[in-house]
Amino acid sequence: MWLLACLLSAAVLAGCGGGGGAVSGGISGRVFEGAGTDGGWSGRPVAGARVTYQGPGGTVTVTTDASGSFSLAVSPTGAFDLHVVPPTGDVAAFSAYGLPAQVSARPLAIYLSLRRPAGGPPPRSGGGSAASAVTGRLLDASGNPQPGAPPDFGSVGDPGTVGFVWWGFYRAQSPGCPRCYSTLSGPDGGFDVQGIMGGERAGRTHPFFAGNYDGISDGGRVLHYTQFAYRPAVDVLRSGPTPLGDVVMRPVAASLPLLYDPSALALVNGYGAGGLSYAFVQMYTSIASQPLELAEVAAGPAVGGGLSGQPAPVPEIPESQSTYFFATAFAFDLSAPVTAEFALTTAFRVSGQPLRVGYLTPPRSLQTGSGSRRTLSWVTPAGATLQYAAITDTALVPWWEAVLPGGTGSAAVPVDLQPGPYYAFVYATDALRPEEVVSGAVRLPRRSLGWRKPGERRPLRRGPWTNLDRTPFAGNMVREAYSDLVSFSVP
Repeated sequence: MWLLACLLSAAVLAGCGGGGGAVSGGISGRVFEGAGTDGGWSGRPVAGARVTYQGPGGTVTVTTDASGSFSLAVSPTGAFDLHVVPPTGDVAAFSAYGLPAQVSARPLAIYLSLRRPAGGPPPRSGGGSAASAVTGRLLDASGNPQPGAPPDFGSVGDPGTVGFVWWGFYRAQSPGCPRCYSTLSGPDGGFDVQGIMGGERAGRTHPFFAGNYDGISDGGRVLHYTQFAYRPAVDVLRSGPTPLGDVVMRPVAASLPLLYDPSALALVNGYGAGGLSYAFVQMYTSIASQPLELAEVAAGPAVGGGLSGQPAPVPEIPESQSTYFFATAFAFDLSAPVTAEFALTTAFRVSGQPLRVGYLTPPRSLQTGSGSRRTLSWVTPAGATLQYAAITDTALVPWWEAVLPGGTGSAAVPVDLQPGPYYAFVYATDALRPEEVVSGAVRLPRRSLGWRKPGERRPLRRGPWTNLDRTPFAGNMVREAYSDLVSFSVP
């Protein structure tokens, strides 16, 4: 989930790939504070950090200056490792293993995760306040007023919602804006969607959607809309709301086939009776909105089948009026605890073809070593191009983080751990490489125990990675996977 906004930078970094060949001029760069525990981003330089090169030519260590800058007087002739140890314990240590020599051809930008809030000023809001934005009356396919009703479980916009009205964003409500960007129609079908209007903006433009998310098919494995109305763009000026009049829904009559490739079959069936794939089928409608969820699809032994392929009923929204269909899909063992391994994939549909879902096998058999200075080891997944290993506290705040190439299955921690309890895990993906991290183009991932609730088959939605303004690439999938979350203690 963390990497989609970073993929566009890969083309810029193409010159970083490959091995072999000496690179003159040494290795230089800067070390910065990165993400904090409050979700903010610091960007402040880290002075006094110890930066160590290990590779062809031996070991060289320097210390960053007041601006976070460092320069290593070594010209690598092959792959090398780089370790960064901060001067204080409120910043996590960092290691990069197997970096190609060519990565030193340009300055590095290394961001260290914070073990405290990042602080800083609040983000700019652009001003404005909650105001009525889009009004109208929702009618069903027979022309009768459609009253809204929330789902039995979850929140408005989840499966089971009827009379749902959406203007670009989900779950943006607050006490001061209770109908912000999405709402339910009233008893007479009337709706009044609010937005943050005024301030620096003369107006806003977002896609508009309304529907009844009350369909169930394929033995309960597919949840979908039965009626809908859609407009690719509704303009609202700060002078007042845009009235849409009567909005008449029509029945959902199209379907989007989901196909599971051999990697999905092997992983999900390999979990046995608890094996489950759960996909959120979405459409990327506009860079000015969040993706629009159209269906949820479960498959695997835990729900009695579906892995041979499933048609998901979806609203007939022409791709000429949006961008493309995609799915965010999870694979896991439903009977396992939330600390167990799981895989997730963002699968992009090629126009005119089914939506193909595959998974990367998670890193497995993670061992945490012994003593105060640990060496982690694990079984690497086939096809991974980047792995991320981390040792965290019991709140999953990192003490040490590392990036490695896909085939590397061990990492020596460059710092002594203090006595106490810890977690360790390994993440893998087939869409990035370690050199993209040390160039500053990619942020490090995070892990949360809240990705699903124990015993529930439906994972929680991913965060606000909304602007997927990109062209689907070869393979049409971004595959990610997390190992078991392993607990250990240092005596």
